[in-house]
Amino acid sequence: MDHNLNFFSVSSDGRIVSWTLVKSELVHTDVIKLKVEGSTTEDLEGLQIHTVGCGTAFDFHREIDYLFLVGTEEGKIYKCSKSYSSQFLDTYDAHNMAVDAVSWNPYHTKVFMSCSSDWTVKIWDHTIKTPMFIYDLNSAVGDVAWAPYSSTVFAAVTTNGKSSLLCTSPQEKKGQEVQKGPAVEIAKLDKLLNLVREVKTKT
Repeated sequence: MDHNLNFFSVSSDGRIVSWTLVKSELVHTDVIKLKVEGSTTEDLEGLQIHTVGCGTAFDFHREIDYLFLVGTEEGKIYKCSKSYSSQFLDTYDAHNMAVDAVSWNPYHTKVFMSCSSDWTVKIWDHTIKTPMFIYDLNSAVGDVAWAPYSSTVFAAVTTNGKSSLLCTSPQEKKGQEVQKGPAVEIAKLDKLLNLVREVKTKT
């Protein structure tokens, strides 16, 4: 089935599903079920009942093929692997309301962002459990997208009909020669993340 067309879906039933078109038939396989951690209970007959997390958004890593993120209605983000269907690699207590979008940075392999109905956009280093940057946009944020030309620029759309173009790094000085390319974008975001990490370790 490697050479067939396929896609993935996420749903409020807690399932991440891989769909493959084989000849004229659509075949599906569950990749993972979003069970809320610490929510297992037993009914009167001794059967275990799991509370299911409601998936709202997901994004696959651009370089690490098996790695993906899933946002939920409960405000959590799960870091998952296509190789492990019974457990999460990590859990982020990301937002106070539903996660509406998650997106890996196209330049920096450790960085992703999320947005939520709680009015915030958060930028994360996936190896750290707390966000590196938080932006409050004063309205529920429906979607976010990284700029294709920069590791530090992104757009956000809010439910009040506004779109915002935001930048996490200081602007270049007038007359300064602007360097370009993927290596420059990675270095720019690395420098910014290191500054934030230094401040967090001092406090």
